[in-house]
Amino acid sequence: MTFTDSRVKSELPGGDPALMNKVAWARRWSDRETSTKYAINALQTASDGQGRRSRTEQGFALRTLGWHARWRGEFDAALDYCLKAETFLSETSHPETRASIYATIGFVHCVRSRMDLAVCALDRGFWLLRDLPEGQSGSILTDLYAVRASVQTHVGERAHIGLTLSRAREVANPEDLAAVECSMANWLQNNGDIERALEYGTTALDLAAEHDNRIMLPYIHQILATCYAKQKNTIEALAHFGDGFRIAEVDQDQR
Repeated sequence: MTFTDSRVKSELPGGDPALMNKVAWARRWSDRETSTKYAINALQTASDGQGRRSRTEQGFALRTLGWHARWRGEFDAALDYCLKAETFLSETSHPETRASIYATIGFVHCVRSRMDLAVCALDRGFWLLRDLPEGQSGSILTDLYAVRASVQTHVGERAHIGLTLSRAREVANPEDLAAVECSMANWLQNNGDIERALEYGTTALDLAAEHDNRIMLPYIHQILATCYAKQKNTIEALAHFGDGFRIAEVDQDQR
């Protein structure tokens, strides 16, 4: 006797895009080149497959590529990747990944001064994570809070920024802490508290080294350089500007 399975088969070609996507996302902070290559390979491999699993892995790969485009300053590409990823990943089945996509979309809208759209994206991201344990979604929550702090900076809600970044620190995974401390340093520097900004910036630099977070290094060096320049410490300022520029040029970081 034979049975006919009415379900649509979900087949993936040789080479596991699921594994490639996991490596790509896990290495996003430490190894931009490897992470991007794995995501591209996962996207290409999954595109040759069919069914639900193939579509899911394409969505994961596009999410990672959008994240990298955001950090390189390629905002058109970041938005394009994220919008495509949304077509492969439903909010019901993949709330965490969709929330991370909304963080990237919110950031892009923020740098383009579309605060209304940025707030909508962030609100949606927080809503999707409302019932998930913080330990499961800490990295994504941290990103959402950090972007919210950027929005608050642009709209003049400075009284709330410290609280927002403190909340980001509470839920952050170790690899995300350098980004949070960098944001704290930038906030303090903008407020004129140079001494504390230097403390947070130095901590961010140590955390980036400890957790192999290369993405944040140019931004940390830039903030430290700005602080030293305001203190008329030209030697330290030039040293940090130089280090930041070198890393950004090697990594093709337009931001």
